[in-house]
Amino acid sequence: MTTRFGRSTQSPYATAIVGIVVLFSPILLGRLVGLAGGVLFPFALALLGVGFLLEYLAWTVGFGAVALLRFDKTARP
Repeated sequence: MTTRFGRSTQSPYATAIVGIVVLFSPILLGRLVGLAGGVLFPFALALLGVGFLLEYLAWTVGFGAVALLRFDKTARP
């Protein structure tokens, strides 16, 4: 995937860390904005909702990939 974007020197660990940060950033921002309270509370709820939706999609895609790999009926070389 990194070759698609022209980056072949990036390590898989850095890719995983960047992915985790991207997934959790809306939740963290929502909690930080929620500390202010008052007028910013609806924005905090919106950020939390987006964050939980992204996390749900990531878990669903991950479990789907594992299930497809585990229950694949084609012969592997």
